[in-house]
Amino acid sequence: MNPIDKYSKLCDDLLSAEGTRLAFFKGSLRPDVLIVGEAPGPDENIAGVPFVGRSGRLVEDVTARVGLDNFEIAFLNPVFRMPPGINATFRKPTREEIEYYRPMAQEIRTFLAPRYTILMGATAREAIFAKSGEYGVRGAWIGSSLLTYHPGFILRNPGAIKSFEQDIRSVVVKLELDDSNKSIDAAGNINFQERHQVKMDLEKIKAISEKSEIYGKELELIRGHVSSDPNASIIKSRKVLEMMLAEHLPHHVRTLSDQIKELSGTVPEHIESSMHFIRRNGNTAAHSSEQLNSSFARQNFEVLLSLFCWQFQIDADEIEAREDAEPKVVTSHHPDQHMAIGGTHGPMESNTKVRFFIANAIYKTWPKIAVLTEDGTLYSEYLAWNEPTVFKRSGLDFNTFEAKDFFFGGEEHGSAYQPIREVSYRDAISFELTRQSNWVNNYLIGRGTDLSTLS
Repeated sequence: MNPIDKYSKLCDDLLSAEGTRLAFFKGSLRPDVLIVGEAPGPDENIAGVPFVGRSGRLVEDVTARVGLDNFEIAFLNPVFRMPPGINATFRKPTREEIEYYRPMAQEIRTFLAPRYTILMGATAREAIFAKSGEYGVRGAWIGSSLLTYHPGFILRNPGAIKSFEQDIRSVVVKLELDDSNKSIDAAGNINFQERHQVKMDLEKIKAISEKSEIYGKELELIRGHVSSDPNASIIKSRKVLEMMLAEHLPHHVRTLSDQIKELSGTVPEHIESSMHFIRRNGNTAAHSSEQLNSSFARQNFEVLLSLFCWQFQIDADEIEAREDAEPKVVTSHHPDQHMAIGGTHGPMESNTKVRFFIANAIYKTWPKIAVLTEDGTLYSEYLAWNEPTVFKRSGLDFNTFEAKDFFFGGEEHGSAYQPIREVSYRDAISFELTRQSNWVNNYLIGRGTDLSTLS
């Protein structure tokens, strides 16, 4: 279940008895940036929506001024209800309240998987990293997370607005740099592998966290450093390896190299080699005067991740296979209108004449994608209970078919209500929202289409 939906029904929490409303999330479910605040204030408590009061309006003004609103943004208050003060006014959340909501806030952040997180104020920092005494410098980066002022501080201290804007602008610079460096393959496939890799990372870290919450948090922090601070990511990887070995080896074995040698013959050779790989890289990063390559840090992180999968007997290949699985066919009263992509029917005859259509549903949480092939068959995907279902409609004219001739919803809900628009192949494969897995490439490959001929 979407944790945002799950927690929107939360009632038996520390502040529910105070009669205040839940008001903790708004925005994109595929954010480029997650902005983390403090807690709902009086305006948010009335509206049931975060960031709508004076502080929220200030943030919106600044994000528009520096260009952050050109990207997908989500807003999260890590304390879900307004902490009422004297005469029902707002007060700062207590440590106990922050601690209570922290696991929920962190689960939402993991689910959203933002490219960058902006932590506005001490409560945001403490809620995400549980370290109230560290990382207190405004403008500092913790992996992919930036520390800055809470907008309430800016309202009380207008002179700090320039520093606040500078911080937000630095995130825009990183986002623009990321976009300019995105690789486009021969098929025009933008960021497809990167999205898949992020999803795999999170699934593996989740599995490791179920075995050890401490190591799960460490791995998430290291992953956050891969792009923003490769050296820190590699050095931290070495320290985590030291933690792992210290749990299983005698304390008299002093150096990390000696600890790994102590394991010789008791662990597989590739595991021993992986440990030495992380050890050497950590030494290099610690003594290097230059910033190491993020690709190198990425490789180092993948090796570390595989070590922990081995340590906790987690089948990484099974996770990969599960996520790569083809869309499932859902039984219904229209069985002839379903097909499994690349299923038992085998690949179709190769044909590069394909047209693509998409529809953005309400709040962009139920997107739909359609593919029209030269033989006049329209295949459209519908996300039902997080299971992609593919509907088949035949007898259309490939050349004369127009977007205005079709509306989604007829077979899915009994009422055709959602218009579609024609898009390029590049747009179709990058159209991925919520937990939907875009099936277009799998379908095209399954039918023998040469992706390099599409644009």
